[in-house]
Amino acid sequence: MELVDPERNTNFVDHYLDVPVDLSKVLFVCTANVVDNIPKSLLDRMEIIAIAGYITDEKMHIARHYLEKTARQACGVKPEQVEVTDAALLALIENYCREAGVQNLQKHIQKIYRKIALRLVRQGSSREAATYNKKVLVDTSNLSDYVGKPVLSGARIYDQTPVGVVMGLAWTAMGGSTWYIETTQVEQGEGKGALNVTGQLGDVMKESAQIAHTLARSILQEKEADNPFFANSKLHLHVPAGATPKDGPSAGCTMITSMLSLAMNKPVRKDLAMTGEVTLTGRILPIGGVKEKTLAARRSKVKTLILPFGDKRDFDELPANVKQGLDVHFVDHYTKFRERVEANIEKYPPHVLQVIQGELKKLDQLEASSSEFNGTCNYLDWLTLLPWGNYSEEKFDVIGAQKILDEDHYGMTDVKERILEFIAVAKLRGTSQSKIICLSGLPGVDKISIARSIARALNREFYQFSVGGLYDVAEIKGKRQTCTGAMPGKMVQCLKNVGTLNPLVLIDEIDKLGKSQAGNPASTVMDLLDPDRNVNFVDHYLDVPIDLSKVLFVCTANVVHNIPKSLLDRMEIITIAGYITDEKMHIARHYLEKTAQEACGVKPEQVKVTDAALLALIENYCRESGVLKLRKQIVTIYRKIALRLVRQGSSNEAAIEKVLVDSSNLCDFVGKPVLSGESIYDETPVGVAMGLSGGAGSISYFETTQVEQGKGKGALHVTGKLSDVTKESAQIAHTLARSILKEKEADNPFFANSKLHLHAPAGATPKNGPSAGCTMVTSMLSLAMNKPVRKDLAMTGEVTLAGRILPIGGVKEKTLVARRSKVKTLILPFGNRRDFDELPASVKQGLDVHFVDHYSQIFKLAFEYDENNTPN
Repeated sequence: MELVDPERNTNFVDHYLDVPVDLSKVLFVCTANVVDNIPKSLLDRMEIIAIAGYITDEKMHIARHYLEKTARQACGVKPEQVEVTDAALLALIENYCREAGVQNLQKHIQKIYRKIALRLVRQGSSREAATYNKKVLVDTSNLSDYVGKPVLSGARIYDQTPVGVVMGLAWTAMGGSTWYIETTQVEQGEGKGALNVTGQLGDVMKESAQIAHTLARSILQEKEADNPFFANSKLHLHVPAGATPKDGPSAGCTMITSMLSLAMNKPVRKDLAMTGEVTLTGRILPIGGVKEKTLAARRSKVKTLILPFGDKRDFDELPANVKQGLDVHFVDHYTKFRERVEANIEKYPPHVLQVIQGELKKLDQLEASSSEFNGTCNYLDWLTLLPWGNYSEEKFDVIGAQKILDEDHYGMTDVKERILEFIAVAKLRGTSQSKIICLSGLPGVDKISIARSIARALNREFYQFSVGGLYDVAEIKGKRQTCTGAMPGKMVQCLKNVGTLNPLVLIDEIDKLGKSQAGNPASTVMDLLDPDRNVNFVDHYLDVPIDLSKVLFVCTANVVHNIPKSLLDRMEIITIAGYITDEKMHIARHYLEKTAQEACGVKPEQVKVTDAALLALIENYCRESGVLKLRKQIVTIYRKIALRLVRQGSSNEAAIEKVLVDSSNLCDFVGKPVLSGESIYDETPVGVAMGLSGGAGSISYFETTQVEQGKGKGALHVTGKLSDVTKESAQIAHTLARSILKEKEADNPFFANSKLHLHAPAGATPKNGPSAGCTMVTSMLSLAMNKPVRKDLAMTGEVTLAGRILPIGGVKEKTLVARRSKVKTLILPFGNRRDFDELPASVKQGLDVHFVDHYSQIFKLAFEYDENNTPN
């Protein structure tokens, strides 16, 4: 910079001389192959002169009038001793020296003249012109004798373009060439849509292939809405000449055309070649090397050439003889806006049509190379691709919906009943709008699957996105056109993808919505969901009102307490408690096993998994409320079975011995049990009480011991990774136990004089919630009275300072774990009686359940019993 910048080289200082030298009168000329690699500060100070290279006619002239003369002089050959025909020079250029420059051509001409010189010397005629006047003739017939066989063959490798193959144009060091993009289908199956690329492509070109795949998918959906080709096909895209590295984005439009040709099973028009970078919205952007690519098209006998509209000026500046015989089309979009608008003009709302027409007029006045032109095209693309006026026909068939729900999910009677109630109301009202459904439950209880079933029952398109951890409101409402990276939000993207204005939209993890100082995501979600506000939903990018009142929103949450109150008040909450063991057995046998067999290629007659094995798998490996882990374990079993069958060479044999999986060999397939018996005491010692925790449901013991004794030393220390709420429950329990002991044994100063330590085993597991309150009180009283708690007794319930027992959550899960742990007597809050009564009889079987509303009732059940463990 100091050397070439006129403002700085006036006083250029060489380190050796160490005196200023005025270089302002020096004219500096720089050369570069690619200007993009020049530092920006230098590039801004340069006058760029682009040298595109020589066309064939120019090379012919240079070869004849410059290169031949220098070669003759260098080799000592006289003009009258040799004749190189024009046909020979043309063949030399076309078949050996296609590069943009003439260095390679100069070398080949020198090589020819060296061989001519050797021939003349051998004949002894180089200095005897009088005796040997016959010229050495070099033409197409003997050119290979001088320069070897042609190194460049014809650029076309297909006489007739097959389905899935398209001719593109590339800029290369050889001055431009044609290349083909080939796409074929590798595998077909529902949900197997994927793309593999080969041909030694660079990262930019690989990204272009991904963009092409996405855009081709959306174009096919627009052209042939019922064609699921891309969703269900694993594709392989290849660029021949695999040893040659290839990069750059200019093959984008060629890749799309290749994929669409295969998807529609229609070959591309003959003698057509194209080049152009493509964007996700279908915009065709300008590329480089127009001159070289045009020459390559002519050389390959191309008749129709497609170039980006932004390169029209470059093409117009080419010599007439380069453009001769080509039918050239300049495009700026893979599909045209005006055609799209005219086809759907009756569907556009008046306010939207007015905006579209204004943008089209604006587009006509802009330069294609301007950034505003690209921005306007992107905006129009989004605005015209939205499904204005398109609605899927809803079904309100309660019987059909019941059938679909039963097909997709086993059990969950109460959940299905709530959904059917919703559909019945929609049938009577004639619409299912104005409702926001929230499916609440632990991970893995099939909340998303249920939402899909609702969409299928109502004949609505399904779309899903997550707002878990969402901080930026632009994710939902888009970024304004004035911002960097401007684009629409999730809701507009949803409408474009599904193609209707009344889809079922699943908003996942709404209880994990983030908070931000830059905006309020909860308020933005409210604008989206609230039926009174989403009639005129405005995306920041499109900036036109969109009516979302026909969209059915379904949300999912693990814990409804974390949902903002303003949102929760507008929701219909459907709680999904999870699956009991019998339901898991049925699901495993009739759903999970079948899918695992298909996924692993195992035939039903090749394997038998016993009921005992499935029950052991559920009880000892997969006790969670959902079936995600159970699905993984069953797939693990079948993978190992597949390996065993292949090793035996029996996978394809009709008559084979079945692989038997039962409880005795289950660990050979899934390892040792990860969950042991939940009860850790055969006989409950003094100071220990059995509680029940929520979530997936588990036994939770509380142990209390005396650390120190002395007058006035009463205190409590708690451990076991307890949350603040649970620690407060321990303090409440300590105070209440002290008052109860004073009432029962007035002369017992235990709590006043004892420092106690209360611990919840499984110290690495976080414990939260107030439902262990009554268990903590019982543990402390057992230690204070030196009397163990009644055997086979478990309890749960929040306790107050006055001894009241308040309702808790997770009754179903806690009842299940009580049965699993061989509990005989179960204490529940009276406020949960209705929840318990609604449980299936199989869950309640064998339990002696007591509903209490005050701790005095628990005291009788826990401590007033005889030697046979029977209450007095």
